[in-house]
Amino acid sequence: MGAGSVCFQRPGRNLAVRVGREEEGISSLRPELAAIARTLQATSLEVDLLYLCDSEAALNKVSRWIGSGPRTTLAGDANADIMTSIIECVRERVLRGARTFLVKVKAHRGEPLNERADTQAENARQLPSECRQWKTRTQRMTYEWNDNDGVKHVTAWSKAVRNAMLRGGAEFQRKKALNRAANNWNKAFLCSTDIVLHRIGQAASTGAQSDLMDSTRWGWSCMFQLQEADNWEKPAATTWAAEILFRDGESREFLGLWINSSVVHEAKKRRAKQVITCSFPCGKWLHMIGARASPGCELCKRERNMDLKPTNVLPTETVAHIQSAGCKALKKSVIGAHNSCWKYLIGAVCTHGEATRDLEFLGGDKDKQLEKLWAETKIGNILTWDEIADEAERLLESD
Repeated sequence: MGAGSVCFQRPGRNLAVRVGREEEGISSLRPELAAIARTLQATSLEVDLLYLCDSEAALNKVSRWIGSGPRTTLAGDANADIMTSIIECVRERVLRGARTFLVKVKAHRGEPLNERADTQAENARQLPSECRQWKTRTQRMTYEWNDNDGVKHVTAWSKAVRNAMLRGGAEFQRKKALNRAANNWNKAFLCSTDIVLHRIGQAASTGAQSDLMDSTRWGWSCMFQLQEADNWEKPAATTWAAEILFRDGESREFLGLWINSSVVHEAKKRRAKQVITCSFPCGKWLHMIGARASPGCELCKRERNMDLKPTNVLPTETVAHIQSAGCKALKKSVIGAHNSCWKYLIGAVCTHGEATRDLEFLGGDKDKQLEKLWAETKIGNILTWDEIADEAERLLESD
């Protein structure tokens, strides 16, 4: 890291310092503080100083010590070594009667002095390691990871480290799901030698960097083929929710914004996260962790007891079962929620859609019988109601 400053009254007096402790991570705040500290050290204690700085974070950090009294502390501050130098220099200047002004200016606006200071900072980065100042290590733990482009990062704990951990956990879950898809593909298609040989030959024909040489690409291929298979009626990977999140164009970024929104209630966020991570406390999950004796749906059991029906075989209480009309106790609630969502979407499209659109919703938000809907609209010009009735009777007779 490099820091630099230039003097307006003495153009030839430029300061450049290489800031140490890069092994704990690169920070933009640390070199800015180092530039302030080095300027204060090089300025006479009896001379007034006007320092123009383009870092608001550095100025805010210094301003916390102005008139704060004994309440402010450097305990736990990663830049305590540089801040100590700044505080001591400012204190000495106050005792000598010199005034110190720190003013915020905009960065990268073509200001000659600001551009020259940036050049000095870049030159300071090229200085040998023996010229480093403020290089004493702290006791903070450092973390190392590679980003999506393969660039290696080393830094102490920060938001970037937290995001890297979250991304690594998500990538692990994705790899786990793709491995499950590959195993499911083996169970579904290994029984047919011709299909297996055709699939392996197709993958091997692309060369050394084929799907067979990359477990991730092979998992994707297996999952896509299972999704297109007519005889596979289960999730290709782990869950239906996981498959939706894997697909492109399914508004995953909006789901992330919704979860991170401060407007959404935390209980709703928690439920959404539980569904996505397959940890929703339904009967199947509670049975898996040993909190319930049976994975059967308790609501269905209650309904069958009221109807005096046997309860020895119950549907499994999964998230899909609860949210579908398959659960008799929740059927009305589920249908009502489905209709509310559909009416909201229709209203939003009608209100915010373009006036020149060719799309028209028939029936509005009112539930109507098909025969009445045919009579009130122009659908009969395309397909008459008699044709619909005849086709319905034919289907009923074929059953």
